[in-house]
Amino acid sequence: MLRIQTVHLINQLKECFTATLVNQSIAKHLFTLAVDPVPNIRFNVSKTIEAVYKDLNNANKEEARQVLEKMAGTDTDFDAKFYAQKTLESCVAAAQ
Repeated sequence: MLRIQTVHLINQLKECFTATLVNQSIAKHLFTLAVDPVPNIRFNVSKTIEAVYKDLNNANKEEARQVLEKMAGTDTDFDAKFYAQKTLESCVAAAQ
């Protein structure tokens, strides 16, 4: 319950976070949760990465891309794969 609430709170409070906080703490937490055993957490991580993507530095953007590609390619849950692919496409489009 704490893990999903954490993801939802990050989404709700993202406007209050500085880019430094997002890059030094929140991104790493999201990347860790991307391999959570609960599919609901994994697909919400994808949505949250999309929400904070603009604040990520280049290194974290690259790590986010790698995390999303792995989820989109190998995740066992249909929804987790779907949202990872959707977020990946959105973030790549935003980068161009």
